[in-house]
Amino acid sequence: MEDPKDVKQDFQVLEYFAGCARIATVAHHCGYQSAAHEIDFGASKSKRSGRPSAMDLNSNAGFVIAIKLVLRSKFNAVVAVFAICCSSFVPVNRGTGQRDILVPEGDESVVSVRKANKLVCRILGPFAADIS
Repeated sequence: MEDPKDVKQDFQVLEYFAGCARIATVAHHCGYQSAAHEIDFGASKSKRSGRPSAMDLNSNAGFVIAIKLVLRSKFNAVVAVFAICCSSFVPVNRGTGQRDILVPEGDESVVSVRKANKLVCRILGPFAADIS
């Protein structure tokens, strides 16, 4: 997988919340132009600078980078995989997050719930018109 700054071609496979970037790596080995976006990819630079990771989709910089990856992809020829951290949405976390069928957004005073809600809005926001 190549560094997104060095790539001149359009992307065909994008992996967000990549973890160890398995999907992007396999796509690259199959000949597709791919990129992975993961908060941990910017962690070392973040620790040195004392600023939030530029790969964090909850930060402005991370969201801009994510959008730029989409804008650099092939029109009607891109696969984007979004694998958000689901720990805030699982039944085991109901006691902390207070998510319920009647209150799907949960307890917004809990930081992890607030961050998870923001990520879902940023991912699903452009598609909200298609859902309704």
